[in-house]
Amino acid sequence: MSAALELAVWTFRFADAAKAEETPNAGQQTDDHRLRRYWTVGEGAALIDWFTPGALDRAEGYLSEHVTYAAALARSYWKDVRPGVPYSADQVGSGAD
Repeated sequence: MSAALELAVWTFRFADAAKAEETPNAGQQTDDHRLRRYWTVGEGAALIDWFTPGALDRAEGYLSEHVTYAAALARSYWKDVRPGVPYSADQVGSGAD
């Protein structure tokens, strides 16, 4: 086997091993996944009530008690719950009042 081929094989094996170490166990969910599920479809979602005006403000309020980046996280969760709906649709007074 040539030196170049040996190097390529070693690099491939090393990269594969490093990737396996970085990947969490497939059967276990991380805390991030559990929190996202809580705030998007669980009890937290019921508190926020994503489908009524003012949901982003409520989400930021609840999340700010736990994280420093509440606004960004609330918008990320908004995209999960209401894909394709712009943030401006959440303004109080918009919709069919």
